[in-house]
Amino acid sequence: MDDLRATFPRLRSDGSAEATVGAQFDSVRAYQALMAARMPRRAFGVAAAPDLLAARCPPPMLISLAENAVKHGVEMKVGPARIDVAGSGIGLTNLRPGQAASMAGVRRAAAYSVRERMTRMSDRLPTNLPGDGLDARLAEARAESERLSELLALARDFGRLGIWERDVRTLQGRWDAQVYRFWGLDPGDGTPDFAAAGRSILDEDRAALEHTFLQSLKQAGTYAHRYRVRHPDGALRQLHSQWMVKNGADGQPERVLGIMVDDTEAWSLAHSFSALESQLGLAVDLVGIGLWRHDLQSGLVRQNRQGWALLGMAARDEGVPIENMRALMHPDDASRVRETVQRALAASGDGRPIDIEARHGMADGRWRTLLTRRVVERDDSGRPLAFVGVVLDVTERRQTDLALRRAAERATLSARGAGLGTWETDLISGQSTWDEQMYLLRGMVPADQP
Repeated sequence: MDDLRATFPRLRSDGSAEATVGAQFDSVRAYQALMAARMPRRAFGVAAAPDLLAARCPPPMLISLAENAVKHGVEMKVGPARIDVAGSGIGLTNLRPGQAASMAGVRRAAAYSVRERMTRMSDRLPTNLPGDGLDARLAEARAESERLSELLALARDFGRLGIWERDVRTLQGRWDAQVYRFWGLDPGDGTPDFAAAGRSILDEDRAALEHTFLQSLKQAGTYAHRYRVRHPDGALRQLHSQWMVKNGADGQPERVLGIMVDDTEAWSLAHSFSALESQLGLAVDLVGIGLWRHDLQSGLVRQNRQGWALLGMAARDEGVPIENMRALMHPDDASRVRETVQRALAASGDGRPIDIEARHGMADGRWRTLLTRRVVERDDSGRPLAFVGVVLDVTERRQTDLALRRAAERATLSARGAGLGTWETDLISGQSTWDEQMYLLRGMVPADQP
C-alpha cells in the first residue's frame, strides 16, 4: 500500500499532475522496499537534501530510473546487490518552495550525474596498459568475441542445435535460422506464434507438448520435451526442446529461452536397430536358436531365453559358472569339447567359427544333442575376452541320420546275401556309380569302373 500511495501524484485544481521531489523519493523508497522483500539479496538507500524535498518535478522521472536500475542492473547480477538513490541538487538549485523544476534542469541533473560517474570510472581505469593501451585491449576483446561467436555458430551447425525464445504473456517468439530449418519453414515468413507452430506437430504428439509447455509458463524453471514435426513437403523430423522460464521484475514468469536439437538421425538409427533386433529375435525364437556368451574373466555363462530352454533350465540373468554347464555334458563328449575350446583359443584370431556336437543331460534324464558354434571375442591387443556363439538342438536330425545310416547298412547286407548289386547313373553327366557287389558280379575290381 505504501508503494501505491507514493506512486499516484496529487491532482491540482486545473487537472494537471503535481509531484514533489520528496514525494518522488517516497515513491522510490516504497518501491525499493517492495523489491527488497521479493529479492532479499539486494539492499538499497534513499536520501536527499531537506531543502530539495519541496521542489516539484515530473511525476514519473525518478521512479522510472529506479525501475531501470532494478530491471537492467540487479536482475542481471548474480549475488548481493545494492542500489543507492541520492539527490545532489544539480539542476534543481535556486528553487523556491513549491516551485517546479524545468525539464532543462532535469536534463542538466542527469547529464551531471552521467559525467560524474564517467569521471569516477575513468579514474579507476589502469594507466599502464601496454602497447596501444585501452584500444589494444578493446580490439583483443572484440576479436575474442568474434571467435566465440564463430565457435557458437559452428556448434549450432554441426550439433544440429537451434535457439528460440517466446514471451510468456503473448506467446510471440523468435527463432534462429536452425530452428526454421528444423521445421521446414521459410525465415522470410517470420516466427509463427505458438498456435501456428503447433499445427506442424504430429497429432499424437501435439496435446502432450502443449500441456507441458503451457504448464511450464506458470513457474520459473527448466523443462524439456520430445516431439515430431511434419514439414510442408511431408518430411518427418524428431526434435528435442529444452527451455528455461525466467521471471520478470514483478517476480512472475516473463520470458522463455530455449534450445532445440534435431534428433532425427539418432532416432532413425535407433528405430532401425530396434526393428532389426525384433526381426532377429523373432527368427531366433522361430528356429529355436540359443544365444550365449562365456566371459573368460568371471567364468560365467549367460544365455537368452531360448538357450536356457534348450538345456531345460530356468532363465538366470546373472549367469551360471562354466563348471555347472560342463557338468551337464555327456562324459564321452567332454574331451572333444575341451579340445575344441583349446583349438579356438590357439587360433590366430581370424574370427572363423568352430562347431562341435555334444550330448547334454536334461532334468528328466534324457540326452539331447546340441550343436554349438563359437568364436573368440578379443580385445584390441588380441587377448581373449570371451566365447560367444549360438546353440541349436539337433537331436532329431542326429537320430534321423543314424536311422538312415543303419537302414543303408541293412540294405547292403541284404543285397549281398541275395547276390544283388546296385548302381545308379547321373542322366546329366552320364557318370555311373556301382556298389561293391556289382564289381563282383562283373568280375571286376573298383579300379576298373567304366
